[in-house]
Amino acid sequence: MTAHELPRAEDIDAIAAAIYDADQDMLDEGAAGRLAAGDHATISERLMRLPWARVVEAVKESYRRRARAAVAAQLDTARVLLERL
Repeated sequence: MTAHELPRAEDIDAIAAAIYDADQDMLDEGAAGRLAAGDHATISERLMRLPWARVVEAVKESYRRRARAAVAAQLDTARVLLERL
């Protein structure tokens, strides 16, 4: 992608997925640390009842929206800078 090309929706989704994956890795490491320390609240019965598939999809969509907003803001800045050239 050159400076004059706008990112496609697939590019934005890839950015969002990368952000989500990095954050998920950090969350997994944190949960493993808490479990190793004897904190079993993360696997308590109340958490087991959550509709995890919907929770995960909602989180992913939230990250996609954040990534789209961040990319849109950067694109606005890039457009302004390109107009000044």
